Amino acid sequence: MKKEVFKNILICRTDHIGDVVLTLPLAGILKANYPDCNIAFLISNYTEGIVKKSVFVDEIILYEDLQKLEWKDQKECLKKFDVCLHVFPKIDIVRLIYKVNIPIRIGSSRRWFNWIYCNKLINIKRKRSPLHEAQLNAKILKPFVTRTEYSLSELSEFQGLKASNNIPDHIKVLLKPDHFKLILHPLSHGNSRNWAMENFVNLASELNRQKLQIIITGSPKEKLSLDPLFAPLNDKILNLSGRLNLDEFVDLIQYCDGMVVNATGPMHVAAAFGKRVIGLFIPYYTMHPSRWGPVGKHAEYIMMEESCNGCKNDESCLCIKKIVVKEVIRRLEQWEEFPK
Repeated sequence: MKKEVFKNILICRTDHIGDVVLTLPLAGILKANYPDCNIAFLISNYTEGIVKKSVFVDEIILYEDLQKLEWKDQKECLKKFDVCLHVFPKIDIVRLIYKVNIPIRIGSSRRWFNWIYCNKLINIKRKRSPLHEAQLNAKILKPFVTRTEYSLSELSEFQGLKASNNIPDHIKVLLKPDHFKLILHPLSHGNSRNWAMENFVNLASELNRQKLQIIITGSPKEKLSLDPLFAPLNDKILNLSGRLNLDEFVDLIQYCDGMVVNATGPMHVAAAFGKRVIGLFIPYYTMHPSRWGPVGKHAEYIMMEESCNGCKNDESCLCIKKIVVKEVIRRLEQWEEFPK
C-alpha cells in the first residue's frame, strides 16, 4: 500500500496515564515515516493534559465527548480517518470504528472481538513477554513501517513531550527558582506496590540541605492520608497534595528537576519529559521494571530483590520493604545536579 494513503491516523488508548505515555512513541514513529500525516489520539479526558504536550500529536478526541454524540455526529467526527490503531482494545470503540467503516482497522489477534471488527490483526503476546510495554506497543505498527523493534532509548526520542514552562502563577510563586526541586509522590491509587509512606516522610526529613526544595504531591483523595503524616515537616517541605488538577500537576513536573515515585503514571510523565526520576519497583512479573520501567534519558529505578513471592498487597510485600531510605538517598546523590 502506498504511503500517501495514510493521511489521517487514529490511535485509540483510553486507559491510564502510564499506558498512554508509553503509547506516545507510536506517533513519533509514524511521523518519521509519514511526515505529512495527521495523527489523532482517542483518549480519556483524564489524560488530555499529557497527550496535548506531544509535538507529534495533531489532534485529540476525548472518549467521553464522543460517547455523548448521536451516531451521525460520531460518524462525522471519525469518517476522515484512513487508519485506526486499537492499542488498548475496548469493545465499544472497536465496534464503533467498524460501523464508521474506517478502511484499515488494526488490533491484537489476542482479543476475540478484534477478529470480528478489525481487518488487520497483529500477534502481540504481552503476557510473560521479555519486552517493555513501549516496545510491545510499537509492534502494532507492523503494517505501516519496515521496522518495529526499538531500544528504549530510541523510543524515548519518539515520545515528543515538550516542556512549555507555562506554570500557573499561583503555583510558580510557591517554588524556589534557585533550588533543586524534588517531587516526592508517595501513593499510586493501587496501581503498584507502595513504598511505605513513612519512608517518604523519613526521606524528606533526612534530605535537609540547602538549595533543595521538597514537594509532596498526590490526589485529593490521597491528601487525606498524606497531610497528617507530613504535617510535622510543613516548615521544610511544600505540600501540594490535593491542590493540583492534572494539567497543573503536569506543569509542575515539567518545571521541577526530579522525582521519587512508586511505579505509577507520574513516573512515566516525568521520565518522558527527560526529568531525573527514580521509580520504586518490585520483581513481580506484572509490575517488573523490564515491562513497566520509566523510559527517558535520565530515568532509573530501584529494585532490591531478584525474585518475588507473589504477595497480594503492600502490607505483606517484602520486596518493597527491602528498599531503604539510605539507598534512595545514595542514588539521589549520584545525580550531578543534586545538592550535596
